[in-house]
Amino acid sequence: QFDTMALIHNVWSDIEGFLNNNTSIFFNERDLQMHLAVFLKQQNYDVDVEYRITKKNLTKYGALYPWDENVISIDIVVSQDGVYVPIELKFKTRMIKNDSISTFLRFGEATSLSDIVRNQSAQDLGRYGFWKDVKRLELIKDRFKRVDNGIVIFLTNDDNYVMCPKAMSVSYNYEQFSMTSGLKKHLTRHWSKSIPKSCPDFEINKTYDIYWEKPMYLGEQFYYCMLKV
Repeated sequence: QFDTMALIHNVWSDIEGFLNNNTSIFFNERDLQMHLAVFLKQQNYDVDVEYRITKKNLTKYGALYPWDENVISIDIVVSQDGVYVPIELKFKTRMIKNDSISTFLRFGEATSLSDIVRNQSAQDLGRYGFWKDVKRLELIKDRFKRVDNGIVIFLTNDDNYVMCPKAMSVSYNYEQFSMTSGLKKHLTRHWSKSIPKSCPDFEINKTYDIYWEKPMYLGEQFYYCMLKV
């Protein structure tokens, strides 16, 4: 009997501590991935990044990612005593305009953040990608007996992901892939635009509850949510 509950509880708590106590700015998703992986390694877990399995191992995966090659890469996998926790990350940014952050250093000198952290926009696709990460971990959880839970993390300084849109701007895609706080009851996720190859429909297994934390990093407001899959 694997002690899956103890591991997911500890990993979840450690990730919360990492995100709540962070004192720097991440520039992109790979930067976040690297720093989180190093931190988890320091907590005495076994940690792998870009953890690879083959697509043929996962039933229905081909329909979810029809353009992928045969190899799947999971952002981070934490393991301990034969138990595994896969972790998927999403990090979406908008430009940081606060040039008064004097503690931001490059090569030991104060530097502007505005030209480094840029606008990513396309929030509808960002939401879609978040929920598809949830589905990806559901497939992995269903397939591998030593994976009882996974974690999906979404970090951003773009409050468009957190807030409800104005009534006139509510779209079908927003309603289907909403990330505002509260229970998300849509099991089948349907993308209304006519690009099914890159945004196929999918169905998640259960209802998830999103809750946003709001840490400040170097004076910039960030937001993150985590889901246990």
